[in-house]
Amino acid sequence: MSQLKLIAMSVVLTLLVWVSADQLLTETVTLQVTIEPVAAAGRESFKISRAGDRPQKFQITLSGPQRTLAPFREGGISTIDLPIEARTTGLVSVKLLDALRKNRARFSGLTVDSVTPEYLEAVVDREITVSLPIWVDKGTLDYDVDPSVEPDQVEVTISERRLNAIAEEKRCLVLHVENLLRNRRKGELLRFSVPLEAKVAGIEAKVAPAQVELRATVRELHITDTIAAVPVRFTGSVDLWNEFTIELRDQSTLLTQPITVKGPAEIVARLVSGDIKVAGLITLNRDDTLDLGRYRAKKPEFALPAGVQLAEPNAVQSVEFQMVRLR
Repeated sequence: MSQLKLIAMSVVLTLLVWVSADQLLTETVTLQVTIEPVAAAGRESFKISRAGDRPQKFQITLSGPQRTLAPFREGGISTIDLPIEARTTGLVSVKLLDALRKNRARFSGLTVDSVTPEYLEAVVDREITVSLPIWVDKGTLDYDVDPSVEPDQVEVTISERRLNAIAEEKRCLVLHVENLLRNRRKGELLRFSVPLEAKVAGIEAKVAPAQVELRATVRELHITDTIAAVPVRFTGSVDLWNEFTIELRDQSTLLTQPITVKGPAEIVARLVSGDIKVAGLITLNRDDTLDLGRYRAKKPEFALPAGVQLAEPNAVQSVEFQMVRLR
């Protein structure tokens, strides 16, 4: 019986020696991994990414007990998530040896001996919402009422890092209104909704509201031009024409005259081309039949379209005539 106990104790002692030896035996392994920076717990509002387009390979040397190290040697790891304690946005440089040693849960029971390269460059960013003004670009049009928008400020959600890189005077949304107003009615107050381009200095953003109300009055383009030959006619009551006729002092004169007008460019152009007809009228009454045989002079009056007027009223020529009784 004593012999059996001795044998059992020997077996137990041997196992303990093997286990202790296994635990005390330290080995090393070198891994090629990609390290991905991620936001640490409680910093989820930050977006963290590698600086650069391509993943960078790092060489990590681990040491520890054989049994603890075995899974890393056998299966290996290809990617390690590295929590970053972000507090501000921008470019950060992380010393990997210190950072990985703090990440004990990932390498429990092992020691991180070295990391090559030593540093990881990461970009820290987050989206923020700020109130920014709208700058209205008037373009080359002329206005009676300058264009404005309502509201004149909107809520913009944008990358904080990129917003910080924009100069203060350029932190706005730009609304180009020339193409929106060029073919609209001139001289009237216009009010209509327009969409905003969701960009700040070329940086994509989210905008609320997405539309604003644009208000403006585009000034009509006025020009001055001459209608070469405007016909002049006499007008009066039927009774007057039943008794009298008109005799011009200059019988050879064609009863037309040029007039210079000013007004909206489109209407003036149509007057000059003849698309819109105009005539000069000399209105007669019974007073013009007094002193028969005597010539008198009257200026014609011209019925012009709304918005158009004579540019040189004093230049209108008088017409000399006399009333002649019919026999």
